[in-house]
Amino acid sequence: MGIFKYRKNPSIKWKLFNSFIIFSLALLMLLWFFQTVFLEPFYKSVKASSIKSSVAAIVENINHDNLQSLIDRLSEDNDIQISIVGDNGQSLIMQTSTRSNQVQRLMPIDFSNYYQLAENNGGSYLEQYDEPQIEHDSADDEDEQDNPDTQTSFNPDQFSGHLPYFEKLPNDEMAYAILTQMNSKETVTADISSETVLVMARARLSPVASTVSTLRLQLLIVSGAMLLLSLILALLQSRRIAKPMEEINQQSQKLAAGNYGVTFTAEGYREISQLASTLNQTARDLEQVEQLRRDLIANVSHDLRTPLTMIGGYAEVMRDLPGENNEYNLQIIIDETKRLNSLVNDLLDMSHIQSGTQELDIKPLDISSMLEDMVHSYSVMTERDGYKITSEIQQDLTVSADAKRIGQVLTNLLNNAINYTGSDLNITVQATRSGNHVRVEIIDTGDGIPEDQINKIWDRYYRNEKNHKRSIVGSGLGLSIVRQILDQHQAAYGIASGPEGGSNFWFELPLVNFS
Repeated sequence: MGIFKYRKNPSIKWKLFNSFIIFSLALLMLLWFFQTVFLEPFYKSVKASSIKSSVAAIVENINHDNLQSLIDRLSEDNDIQISIVGDNGQSLIMQTSTRSNQVQRLMPIDFSNYYQLAENNGGSYLEQYDEPQIEHDSADDEDEQDNPDTQTSFNPDQFSGHLPYFEKLPNDEMAYAILTQMNSKETVTADISSETVLVMARARLSPVASTVSTLRLQLLIVSGAMLLLSLILALLQSRRIAKPMEEINQQSQKLAAGNYGVTFTAEGYREISQLASTLNQTARDLEQVEQLRRDLIANVSHDLRTPLTMIGGYAEVMRDLPGENNEYNLQIIIDETKRLNSLVNDLLDMSHIQSGTQELDIKPLDISSMLEDMVHSYSVMTERDGYKITSEIQQDLTVSADAKRIGQVLTNLLNNAINYTGSDLNITVQATRSGNHVRVEIIDTGDGIPEDQINKIWDRYYRNEKNHKRSIVGSGLGLSIVRQILDQHQAAYGIASGPEGGSNFWFELPLVNFS
């Protein structure tokens, strides 16, 4: 709920505006309370502390030779009346300064009463009281009634016109007394029968009501100015903070609608600039993902349509034409069916790997034997097409890995090398020990991969248009599956390729029982 408008779900601008205003009002209320409501208690508390500290200083120096000088200084600085009284109520020492003699003079009987109160209260006594009324003689009262010049009573009804408000101000006094031992009698002129004396300080409390009235008027003016200034600052600051976020929100709506070319340019605060940079990167990533999705659909559709067309075509030929039902045509149908099955299996494998439903079965794996068996199998399958696979495999290399998944990695890398090797049809498989790891490399002699495309080669169905041809084996998802499996193994992997041609796909797995 805003100050000037109501919204069921207010924007961040109005929430910030409300927060600034509430904070300003809270400060003003706190200022009002402390300057008006709590002013008098604070004043009396400070005055009581001043009186107590003065009395404590006198008690500590009660037997000092210059005690009178200390009493005069404390009395003048703190505007209090100080007396040292004996047990009979007789004043022994008083301040000589007349500045603080604004309080009502006490009689010896009063001092005796304070002595008794302090004694009954454990040695000290604090009292605050209204100034007692001075008794007048009856003759003086008659004179005041007969003589109008001495009339001091005030009756507002006897005046005409608009009179200001007259507030009755109480004239309070505060007294503090404490008993102490006075061993030195040289500083007093009167005889004392006991070493226990009463140190007493009294002060008149200034009327606070008039001060509060002045503060109220000042606070009223200051509060109005502060409230107006707070409204202006709150509105400006809330707009300044909310504006870049509103711009980001508008651009985000375009991004959500599929406009991945949108650019976030919000500035002003570091966090908002960082958010804009993150959203710009997100937009670029989404644009790339969208392009990959289109490519995936197009490539899968192409790879599905081609074998299905061939299967359908050859099947119709075998049905309609006599003599076409031969082994050659049947083998084509079988090969294309296997291609379809490979594509579907690769799609399922990728889905399972990405969803995390298949956990790795990490065990010691003799990768040397696995590579030799795989090279032999591929050599048998591809020698009729002229491919030559050379193995440079170090013996007795055992790694810690999931045998099934690493088999998929090797199969996909070999398929990729077969698809993209050079005209010499040479492929090299290497396995060597590298520190506490085994490094496996699959090297072809193709045209190589441009540097700006090396990081993209792992994406699903990404293909270098320059080198692309329909796969001899594989589905086109091999490298993406390789990346997913190696990431699960937390293995290092990469591609070394240059403009002179040839690509080296490599990965490393931890060696078991290395020394």
